[in-house]
Amino acid sequence: MASASPSHTQDQEPPVIVDLVQEGADADHTSPTWALAEPLLFNKVQLGWITRVTLGERGSDAWFRRHAAARDSSTSIKLVVRGNRDKKIRITNIRTVKKCGRPLNGTLFYNPPGGASDELIRLYFDLDKSRPEAQMLKGFDPKGGYFSLRTVSLKRDEDMAFLIYASTLKHYCSFSLALDVLADGRQQTVTVTNHGQPFRITALYTKKGKGGDVDADVEKYKFLYVAGNGDFSGKHVDEWRRWDPREYVRAEVKWWQRD
Repeated sequence: MASASPSHTQDQEPPVIVDLVQEGADADHTSPTWALAEPLLFNKVQLGWITRVTLGERGSDAWFRRHAAARDSSTSIKLVVRGNRDKKIRITNIRTVKKCGRPLNGTLFYNPPGGASDELIRLYFDLDKSRPEAQMLKGFDPKGGYFSLRTVSLKRDEDMAFLIYASTLKHYCSFSLALDVLADGRQQTVTVTNHGQPFRITALYTKKGKGGDVDADVEKYKFLYVAGNGDFSGKHVDEWRRWDPREYVRAEVKWWQRD
């Protein structure tokens, strides 16, 4: 749930209401690979249950969030807010409040990615920068600071949707979003979290592959579980299967050299 800093207005309500926070909203550009800090060993029965709750028809990311897992390298967040004052308010900035450290290497759930009519503002944050600025996206190219040139004005019950991308190639980062709002003649802050938890992403450990490609270095992880595009044989794409990381690398090489 989103939380707001205390307001000194008569009704003690925040200047904007957060109607929707949807992490992983852009499924085509959000990786289904997750990493955890702890090395976790699961047996076949446990993996079957994890498969059902994460990959099945009704699968979701809730299990990963409960275990403080971090998504691979980047995430997308759909945020819908609406004005909550009789007089027009202005969102003057959106910031990330982040804490970053070394990438996670305890357990890897490896499922590398394959290749709306509402008015939507698309923003990008590079969490590898010391003070990430909300960049305006044209396609998937950042085109300068969005709020350096404009603000977003909202009347009461008028809403606005943002699609926010955040990425890191160097760190594990947990973060929240802070909306700076000018209302009641003063600047206020509304904090947005991932339903009470921070948003979490982690860089993957990588190595140079054939032809100069960058591949995930799965041998850096203590436990490895593979599904989807990570299953090079294509026989078990719909379930998590445990691999010894070194054996996975050897088997993958043999598979692609079989012809």
